[in-house]
Amino acid sequence: MVHEAVELLREKRLAEEYAEAAREWDSSGEGRLWSAADADGISNAAW
Repeated sequence: MVHEAVELLREKRLAEEYAEAAREWDSSGEGRLWSAADADGISNAAW
């Protein structure tokens, strides 16, 4: 039971970290620099 609770906390924290990274990426302007790679068909695949 405790193991499950710890795992849920980790997952929540991981999701928050991904969301923060996405916000940072969006606000940094890096996306515009990488937009040339969008033609490969995996644009925004991780988000």
